[in-house]
Amino acid sequence: MSTAFRVGVLVVMALLFLSIGIFLIGNKDFLFNSTYRLKADFQNVGGLNNGAAVRIGGIHQGTVKEIDLPSQPDGKVTVVMNLKSATRNIVFEYREKHFMTWSPER
Repeated sequence: MSTAFRVGVLVVMALLFLSIGIFLIGNKDFLFNSTYRLKADFQNVGGLNNGAAVRIGGIHQGTVKEIDLPSQPDGKVTVVMNLKSATRNIVFEYREKHFMTWSPER
């Protein structure tokens, strides 16, 4: 093998390890977990920001991806969240018991 080929392989491997390290060290929530997207309407979301943690039973189960303001002043704010797939049954049971307007985004 030529020296140029060896250097090329070394550079490619270094870039690959660097990329993997950036994803693992960075704040990439649920990079290797199965998730689903959920929309929920709220009257007041004061202090909520994109990227905020979504907690179910006090445990981090997702993140807020988007906050859509209502078109009218008295309308509800739509919050789009990514949640772990394991929470799907819990969330929808709660929604049915409390007559809330949540819908999975397709």
